[in-house]
Amino acid sequence: MDNHTNINNNFDKCLVIESQYLGSIQYYAYLTAHSKALIEQYEYYEKGSYRNRAYIATPNGQLMLSVPLKRGKHQRKLMKDVEIAYDMDWQKRHWQSLASAYRSSPYFEFYEDVLEPIYQKKVKYLMDWNESLNALIFSQLELPTSYELTSEFNKKYNTNNFVDKRSAIHPKTKKHQLDTLFTPPTYHQVFSNKVPFLPNLSILDLLFAEGPNTLHILQKSLLVIHDS
Repeated sequence: MDNHTNINNNFDKCLVIESQYLGSIQYYAYLTAHSKALIEQYEYYEKGSYRNRAYIATPNGQLMLSVPLKRGKHQRKLMKDVEIAYDMDWQKRHWQSLASAYRSSPYFEFYEDVLEPIYQKKVKYLMDWNESLNALIFSQLELPTSYELTSEFNKKYNTNNFVDKRSAIHPKTKKHQLDTLFTPPTYHQVFSNKVPFLPNLSILDLLFAEGPNTLHILQKSLLVIHDS
């Protein structure tokens, strides 16, 4: 049985995965590979993960965008209860970074008008912030996946019905789980003439570069091609 068959056999299983800020390409590849998903909101917040950070391309290499959180031991809080800090205008900085990095990309202007307004709204909780962006990305990509938030925490899920990828994708190499079925896609990045190719950045990097072709690229990255 080849990898293509293994992935397609998982399509009808429910993916369980954490909430990410402007999730990575691999994050959305996983979502594309399943017909339904549960986004975990009852886990404890994990510091240093993609839950509140994303990476984009710049002329100097990758840049981390981090959502500041209210002070406190967030790792002891449920993800749904983690609050965003607004001591500084981080939303303006993040949007300016995105616009500066991707203004010249082929599809930035195509998505600008639906994305920018989100960065003008103050949202109390990190989970709500992430999911407002996630819903927009789902809509723009037309992902073949239905999803909802978890209603409770389950340490383990039945592998016959679920694929658990919580914390499988991590910015720290030691915590990132290697997946031989996923191949980071290559495409023309906006600063390819200045810096080497940067794999598995935020989904926005791929979306601004490839537009409507993004979904097909995500499917190919996990060896998933659904019949149209």
